[in-house]
Amino acid sequence: MSPFWMLKAIGQETKRDWRVLDVGCAEGGRSKWFISSGCDVTGIDIKSYSNDYSERGLKFLQTSLEDYRPVQGFNVVVAMYVMPFVRCTWDVRIAHLTRLMERGALLLLTVFAPGDGRATEPNIAIISEEELSDLLQRHKLKVRYRCHEEYEGPTRQGNVMFCSVIGFVAELGA
Repeated sequence: MSPFWMLKAIGQETKRDWRVLDVGCAEGGRSKWFISSGCDVTGIDIKSYSNDYSERGLKFLQTSLEDYRPVQGFNVVVAMYVMPFVRCTWDVRIAHLTRLMERGALLLLTVFAPGDGRATEPNIAIISEEELSDLLQRHKLKVRYRCHEEYEGPTRQGNVMFCSVIGFVAELGA
């Protein structure tokens, strides 16, 4: 599930003037597409994975989602495969994301579904598709697209694991 396909699914073209936040950006892989489209991209992560973020056009800040306090909101917030690792309730997780968004901003969010191979790992928070949809709506996020993908994927150890991923594109309303 990529940000590109998620935006395409709702018929949204990338805008050059977008301010994009990539939460849990790691090496900046998801940010590359937005940068190449002319967006102003900021990436945050609790660890630094690279020494050349700025050379690739990514403004990187080593910080947690909970501690990050930008001067202004973002037009797009990308939080893919990272929210299950944030240490708080799902309600607080979504509140952290929405406080970073301007009205009308898009949230591109993916999480592990209950059947995912990671669901039994300690310290991984799992939420059902319906629970997450309801939670997004309670936070004034209008769901514009949702999907649920299941596939077998490789692990870092070279094994194969069943993956079950829920994806949402939601727009912050009034």
